[in-house]
Amino acid sequence: MNYTLTHTPGPWTAETTDRTGVAGYMVTARVACIASVSNLRGHARVNARLIAAAPDLLAALEGIMPVVEAYVPYRSDGWHFKLVEAARAALRKAQGLDNA
Repeated sequence: MNYTLTHTPGPWTAETTDRTGVAGYMVTARVACIASVSNLRGHARVNARLIAAAPDLLAALEGIMPVVEAYVPYRSDGWHFKLVEAARAALRKAQGLDNA
């Protein structure tokens, strides 16, 4: 299965939009804005960092899946079954194949 996606190249960074952190954060890739994260509920910093890490997380998951699929026994009763399925679901979500 091919997991490679095309997206704005990283690195992505999370930066506060003001010095108090009240206004929220902006996730950027070089000079392009990827996302603006509101600080409405006080989670902007953590959410922005998670978004900024997305390309690295995706690359790591894409890189590990061929190894997992080749070497991890795939049995529906195995402890790893739910983890492999969760990884596949995350990749489908990133690819826009989860109908969300």
